[in-house]
Amino acid sequence: MNPGPYKKTSTPPHPGGRLIFHIFASLTEFERHLIKERTHAGLAAARARGRTGGRPPSLTDDQITTARKLYDQQDMTAAQIGEVLGVSHSTTYQYYSATLSPPGLSAQSIIHSDSNISTVGMN
Repeated sequence: MNPGPYKKTSTPPHPGGRLIFHIFASLTEFERHLIKERTHAGLAAARARGRTGGRPPSLTDDQITTARKLYDQQDMTAAQIGEVLGVSHSTTYQYYSATLSPPGLSAQSIIHSDSNISTVGMN
């Protein structure tokens, strides 16, 4: 069976075409590394200016302490506590479980560890 003149291949069939393909691939890789370096430099400059990335925390440390006390009293459900503080019940549980962490780690740092500014750039 002959596929005809419009046969698609993943790489060009002629040596000249393969050369052009590899040159473009090299340029693309070079450009990607330049973007990566510029991104990391920009993030480092932002860190030096005191800026951090990521979503701001939904609860302050005082609100976390209040939620913890209310939850430990077992008079209110997590949904009710969340309603009082203006967050969902899942956020209440998230902060509650973070406060049960080892000493020396704040609930804010545990919950927002995924939004570290150094992980924002491309790998």
